[in-house]
Amino acid sequence: MQHWKMKEIMVMMMLAVACGVIYLGWSTLWLPMSAIFGPVGANWMFGIWIIASPLVAAIIQKPGAALIAEVV
Repeated sequence: MQHWKMKEIMVMMMLAVACGVIYLGWSTLWLPMSAIFGPVGANWMFGIWIIASPLVAAIIQKPGAALIAEVV
């Protein structure tokens, strides 16, 4: 069983919250992009929602880090 360090938890939480704030700003562009580019533009915009998981998984590299980050 791997133990989590406080530094890893804080980095994970900060990245998850930062990605959430970016998504809040990004989501305001969803309607105009989907109107201009159709479903392709909407799907590309939607992809920003899940960016926290792979980002945290690549940096932290512990079991469950991506799931926790996406939930946060």
